Amino acid sequence: MHAVNVSTLKNKLTQALLWAQTQPVVVVNRDRPQAVLTEVNSAGHSLGAERGMVDPRRS
Repeated sequence: MHAVNVSTLKNKLTQALLWAQTQPVVVVNRDRPQAVLTEVNSAGHSLGAERGMVDPRRS
């Protein structure tokens, strides 16, 4: 599992998204976990459907 702080995430978003394809990435703000980035398929399609999100690759 990777962890990045908010400022690093802003500067290296592409790298964080690449990491998220293989394992969760924890976003840390002031030494506290704030969010987790994960690949869409690993989160499951039902999560996005419940929130009204659409995968543009499936449109």
